[in-house]
Amino acid sequence: MKVIRFFRITLLASGSICMFFAVIFGVRTAKFIGGGEKVRATIIANESKTDPDGDLNYYPRLVFLTKDGNSVSVRSSTGTNPPYFSEGQEVTVIYDRSKPADARIDTFTQLWFLQLVLGFIGLGHLFLSWLLLLFSRRREEKALARA
Repeated sequence: MKVIRFFRITLLASGSICMFFAVIFGVRTAKFIGGGEKVRATIIANESKTDPDGDLNYYPRLVFLTKDGNSVSVRSSTGTNPPYFSEGQEVTVIYDRSKPADARIDTFTQLWFLQLVLGFIGLGHLFLSWLLLLFSRRREEKALARA
């Protein structure tokens, strides 16, 4: 019984933490999109990088002109294998006027992937915690009924 309670509390805590960060990052992304400038950019390279697990990912490097006419080159923080974008491809980017180097490619996965993963993990953990709560209550009810 103590093991089930431990897992229930652990899942409740981890699910709540994941949901908290999903909401925080979601609000930040929504503010970034709402206050950002959209411009066209060109993918100039796919830079390869090996992650700590030894997997090779490709991160698009893009160049764009700000509304002020300044040229900015940025490497995306989201990598894929195989490369999602091809060299020479035109994409839309969103950037903050005060920090154009923090530009993000305007695609659903580039903007919302982390929030979705955290949200699904959080919901899954909260659901499992709820199931364990139901299981332990039914078990207690059966034990009381037998007594």
